[in-house]
Amino acid sequence: MIAEEEWYTPLSQIPSIVQSKRLSANSGICHDISFRKAQINALINMIDENYDTFKSAIHADLGQNNFFTKMFDVGSIVSAAKFVLSEMDEWVKTKAIPTSFPVNTALPFKSTITPTPRGVILNISPWNFPFNLALVPVLEAIAAGNVCIIKPSEHSMNCSKVMARLLPQYVDPRVVSVVLGGAAHSTELLKHRFDAIVFTGSTEVGKVVATAAAQHLTPTLLELGGKSPAIVCDDADLESAAMRIALSKFTANMGQFCCASDYVIVVESKKRKICRVVETSACQILWYRSKAESRCWTDDFNSAYGTTS
Repeated sequence: MIAEEEWYTPLSQIPSIVQSKRLSANSGICHDISFRKAQINALINMIDENYDTFKSAIHADLGQNNFFTKMFDVGSIVSAAKFVLSEMDEWVKTKAIPTSFPVNTALPFKSTITPTPRGVILNISPWNFPFNLALVPVLEAIAAGNVCIIKPSEHSMNCSKVMARLLPQYVDPRVVSVVLGGAAHSTELLKHRFDAIVFTGSTEVGKVVATAAAQHLTPTLLELGGKSPAIVCDDADLESAAMRIALSKFTANMGQFCCASDYVIVVESKKRKICRVVETSACQILWYRSKAESRCWTDDFNSAYGTTS
């Protein structure tokens, strides 16, 4: 275990980091649409110009190959950023809406909704998709005119350090800051008031985040780990179903993602057969992956993040 002081952000710096972002939000730095677009384009440039660095960090932390990096993590950030850029002008428009009844019909009236930035956003991201779940919420927050603090997972150390090093080189430091550290750093951050909090992880930790957010009536966006059943009907093609179930658990981060099947619901008469064909399918997948010289399992695991291997 690497000593905390070697790469963690000093806890004593967190209040000043939060304060600096509050000052940035209050200044309205991200209210200008062209400025927001420039920051998102800078994120795209950061990934394009440092793709190999991102790929190496993912391999070091998770043992994943280039296919995973491009398909499930870093590549999808660029796709999300380009989509946001294509839609942003429409999203920020003031829109007319029907006026609710009752109103004073003797007077002229109209109702509109104008999208307004919230302010300072905190994103506490997990280790299983270390770049995607850290940066996609941030680019969306920037698109909405906010400034952000990212607290990436300490369990994906190399990826977290890459973000902390590269982001200030591309994105205006007044807009995004990275806090490196563990549970103590998340706890310290949650003592402060934010205008929205994003958290991806376990239900247990999600309750802690929600409790802290409630002290300031802060809106939260929680993506929490749970159990995903695969329901196999009586008339299903069991071989086809088994391969799909096995693919969800033994590819794409070895089941460490939201769509992986955790258990199977099947009629009693098909129980033994589905177990047998799922086992066969899993063996086929793992054999193929080994021949492709690609490790599809992760090197890191922490039950507090709501994941199982």
